[in-house]
Amino acid sequence: MNLRTRVTLTGIGCLASATAAAYVPPSFHVLKNLARKHVQLESGVFRHTVSFFRKNGEIAKSVNETLILRESGLVTVRVLDEAGTEIARHDRRIHGSKGTEVGRPVSYDLLFVRGAESLETHLKSLGLPVRPEAEMPLPYVSEPETIMSRFENRVAIVIGQSPETLAKGMQLWVEKDSLLPLRAVLAAREATGNEALEYRLSGYQVYKSALYPRTLRIFRNEVLWARVETQDVKLDVKGAALESAAAPAKSSGEPDSSTRNFLDDYFKYVR
Repeated sequence: MNLRTRVTLTGIGCLASATAAAYVPPSFHVLKNLARKHVQLESGVFRHTVSFFRKNGEIAKSVNETLILRESGLVTVRVLDEAGTEIARHDRRIHGSKGTEVGRPVSYDLLFVRGAESLETHLKSLGLPVRPEAEMPLPYVSEPETIMSRFENRVAIVIGQSPETLAKGMQLWVEKDSLLPLRAVLAAREATGNEALEYRLSGYQVYKSALYPRTLRIFRNEVLWARVETQDVKLDVKGAALESAAAPAKSSGEPDSSTRNFLDDYFKYVR
């Protein structure tokens, strides 16, 4: 196994350094600010290259993806092969109506969901220990499940730091100063195919007034499984231009069986 693709999930609750003594904001404050950062990502067209990896670290398949985000919260994902032939597409509503949290991949919470209540409801259902603002004591007392730690040479706020949370629920890591998401870890359960899932976001760039990561990596059972690399972002695309981007390609085809297996899991856990 290529050791560079591995991550260590066990024991990350013990990574707290001397920064742990610093002020740690409430968990609800972190989620409110995360949702607020998505307000500018109301509609747009996002083009990515998606690579899927074998367990030995080699790339097994690469495809091109166009993600169309509408103001209503409807997302259309089009997948094209290297020749530009559309081989798959997928629609999902991520916000804007009741019940959109059910089955929504956590990647959308990290990237696009604008409603703080919807974000909090969904992440709590996944096991993230978030204490609602109404339940916080005054004066504020630090939550034992929320600490400061370090991740890839950055000071981070970690919600869900205990081994119990890691074993049964979810952790969220955000950069201390920007409150941008860096990492989300989901414990193995039936909804994750009984595999631990980790999402890592990096290389944020400014697109108009919004920040969007250059890279999203997904790990399954501590091994790199997929990498989503941003090629182009166009925000505030509306009307006919938006629907044109979502329209089926003139030429369409079917993925081979190996690609289909990758895409089935990709649409389940990422899109």
